[in-house]
Order: sequence, then C-alpha cells, then structure tokens
Amino acid sequence: MKPILFWTYGMIFLFMAVLVSSSVSDPVDAAIILWAERQRTNAADHFFRMMTTVGSIKVLLPVALGTAIMAMVCKKWMDGLFIMIVFWGSRAINHLLKLLFHRERPSYHRLFSESGFSFPSGHAMNSTIFLGFLCYLAIRTFQLRSALRAWMWFVFSIVISLIAGSRVYAGVHFPTDIVAGISGGAVILSIFICLHQRVSHQ
Repeated sequence: MKPILFWTYGMIFLFMAVLVSSSVSDPVDAAIILWAERQRTNAADHFFRMMTTVGSIKVLLPVALGTAIMAMVCKKWMDGLFIMIVFWGSRAINHLLKLLFHRERPSYHRLFSESGFSFPSGHAMNSTIFLGFLCYLAIRTFQLRSALRAWMWFVFSIVISLIAGSRVYAGVHFPTDIVAGISGGAVILSIFICLHQRVSHQ
C-alpha cells in the first residue's frame, strides 16, 4: 500500500473513533440502520445472512487452515506461518479495540443475535485483513499481470463490501463500525504485508 493510502486509511479510522467516542455519529448511524430495516425482503435476508457467514470464522478458519497447509506442502513455510499469524492476529487486534471502545451493539430489530461489542466491526476488519493478505500472496506467488491483479482486488473489494454491508443490513453493527473496520483493517493489512516482505526479503 502506498504511504498516502496508509495514512489516509489511518485518519479515516481515527475520525470514526472520534465520532463514536463523542456520540456525534449516533443520529446518522440510527437513521441508516432504520432505513436498511425498511429494505428487508426474504430474498435479501437470505443473501445477507449468507454474506455474514462468508465473513465468519466458520468459513474463514477452514480457508486459513487449507491455504496454510497448501503453502506448507509447497514448501512455502513462511507463507503458511504468516497466513495463521494474520488470521489470529487480526482477531486479537479487533478484540482489543472492541474492549478499548466498549461500544454497545445497535438495539433495533436485529436479523439475528450477536454478542460482544460493536466498534470496530470484526467481520469488516478481519475479512479485510485476512482476505486482503490472501490476495497479496496470490499476486506475489503467481506473479499475476496487472490486469489480473486489478481484477483480483476488484473482486476482493466487492466481497468485503457485501460482508460489511450485511452487518448493517442485519442491524448488528452501526455504519461507523463498518467504516472503521475496513479502514483500520487496511492499515493493519499493510503492516502485515510489510512484515512479510521484510521477513521473506522481497
């Protein structure tokens, strides 16, 4: 990630943190969630439940284990190790941030129940970091051309947007939680990538 993007995402996260800590964003957050509730249909409910599952540990942990084992089989030991470090590291960082901000989840008409604190969104942050790292590894490992790299990052962005959007649609996260999760995740992702490049000397 270019330095300007790193600092931009960092500033966005800090801005969201200030808004949430001061409760300035609460009216807008509430209005968006209530608007999303009014858009619910059976088909959309099913779709966004599925996207929430895609961003959950139920799906991402098997993906992490599978890709780590595949890397080990191909004798890419550092890649396999980093996959697991990124997977669990992102969750640990998100958990600490949730404890720091201590924000309660929305109390409107949730599509399903969730526990824990709300800010920043774990689904948004963890998916951004982990899936983003897998994209980086794929591009680096297979030396993808610029067109394929652009396509991969485009698909990644769409998947992350749908996972993150599903949390607001379901009423289990405020929009500011989502923006903070993605922006904070992008910052942490860039740090993991930088560390991987330093350790692998590339």
